[in-house]
Amino acid sequence: MAHHRRSIPGIIFSAFFGLLVFFLIVLGFNYAAANTGIEIIDFMADFLNQNMLLIVLMSLLFLAADLLRAMIFPLNLPSPFFSAAACVFLVEFLMRIFGLAERLAGEAIFDAFRPLVPLIYFLVFFAVLIGGYISIFSELFNVCNGNRKDEKIEKKEGPFDDHSWEDVGKEFRNMMYEAFHNAKEDMKKD
Repeated sequence: MAHHRRSIPGIIFSAFFGLLVFFLIVLGFNYAAANTGIEIIDFMADFLNQNMLLIVLMSLLFLAADLLRAMIFPLNLPSPFFSAAACVFLVEFLMRIFGLAERLAGEAIFDAFRPLVPLIYFLVFFAVLIGGYISIFSELFNVCNGNRKDEKIEKKEGPFDDHSWEDVGKEFRNMMYEAFHNAKEDMKKD
């Protein structure tokens, strides 16, 4: 199954729309906290206000990862780093939600997990990083294996003719396919 690339304007629009909805929710909770005096709404409003920077930073990292992922092969290589960093912030946000649940419940439910938090950050970062690169390279090899004949780069007439980034990406994919294919064939011979 081929990875469907989203358009860059679509990615930007959806990210900023999501942030706008988040800010409207924060405004709604702040308004409700100021006018109702309900304790749980006060907790939620304080929680959202205290974590606003974390949520915005996490959203921007996911935005950067999505923008890079939408690009052709060599340009999409930094995408997993941004995804991994954003997922670490997501885990931190979830830990803060657990902390809020403890405050609301009045009991230390998640104290046993606190010493494991640095390990969880490390595992999440590397799992997302490795998964991102597996996704990128499996897509690359699927394109090379499935559409290799269709994606041959046509020769341009002059040495100074313009080449598009798509041409560069296709040529790089073909080069990577040839290198791995030849290495695989050499291993079969041994």
